[in-house]
Amino acid sequence: MSAQKKWGGNSAPRAVPRRAARDGAGISTSSHFITGTSRPIEISELPRLLAHIAPVDRDIWLRVGMAIKAEFGEAGFSIWDEWSQRAANYKRRDALAVWRSIGPGEVTFGTVIHLAKQGGWRPDPNAPRPSKEEFDERARRAEAARRKAEAQRAKRHRRAAAEARRLWEAATPETGGHRYLRDKNIEPHGIFTDGFRLLIPMRDIEGKLWNLQRIDPRGDKRFLRGGRVTGLFHRIGRPVDQMLVVCEGYATGATLHESSGQAVAVAFNCNNLKPVAKALRSKYPEATLIIAADNDRHTLGNPGLTKANEAALAVGGRVAVPEFDDDEPGSDWNDWHNNRREART
Repeated sequence: MSAQKKWGGNSAPRAVPRRAARDGAGISTSSHFITGTSRPIEISELPRLLAHIAPVDRDIWLRVGMAIKAEFGEAGFSIWDEWSQRAANYKRRDALAVWRSIGPGEVTFGTVIHLAKQGGWRPDPNAPRPSKEEFDERARRAEAARRKAEAQRAKRHRRAAAEARRLWEAATPETGGHRYLRDKNIEPHGIFTDGFRLLIPMRDIEGKLWNLQRIDPRGDKRFLRGGRVTGLFHRIGRPVDQMLVVCEGYATGATLHESSGQAVAVAFNCNNLKPVAKALRSKYPEATLIIAADNDRHTLGNPGLTKANEAALAVGGRVAVPEFDDDEPGSDWNDWHNNRREART
């Protein structure tokens, strides 16, 4: 059985427009068409769509930028930047940095069309743009809704954190007999049990407990309802030679620590790899960060490897991905090690 460790660098290919085209007049056009016609949306029509979207939410602002760059390439920056200036906290340096960091992704121009329709846009080339007063009112309502949602989310996070502390204080240290640990051939590292489930603490970079991941004997995993996840991790071990490893699951993290002795941050899912890596980079600016990817080779887009590459690119780290034979089961480093353990036996 062959084994190979693949290391990825901290660079990524430049973003190129996936759908943009050049017509005979040299005007960038989109592959999306005006409803009821065969005419594609031209870049000159982009400001009219953006007039119906308020750039007050950072997630929307970023998704719109990603969609425009994917559709029109560098030609879309000036229009996106002009639209961004309507936000009260606009900073050109930040806009430039974000635009340059946008690479190939899954956000398509359909996102812009969807958001514009939500704001009242209709595919009528003769329809007037909203007035400044109308746009400002929409922006005000969007900002109010964003702040309300943020306050509600923070309240849910606080409630879950209180529940996490209560459960943690009532639990006892896990000694290694739990079925999940035996099945995965790993040891307990700073985790507790409530007598049935493993409790994996989820802390921020300052060590505050916000949430728990609970794992039952069958391996079913659950977070506390309404609890925070983004930026939280469970650390195993202490850094050796200024090296830190970031991975998805606890079993993977325990395997990597036990086999290498390196400190590992368990991020719990692939979408949290980048937030955790950025938090670690802020605290350990000189550390070498290794993103240990899951190799989701049987899942469309290989999200484990894709998100690991994004995380490595964001912090100047490297990627380690387990390589499997075509007929070999598994996707993560725990699977990889256990497969070879069985082969030796």
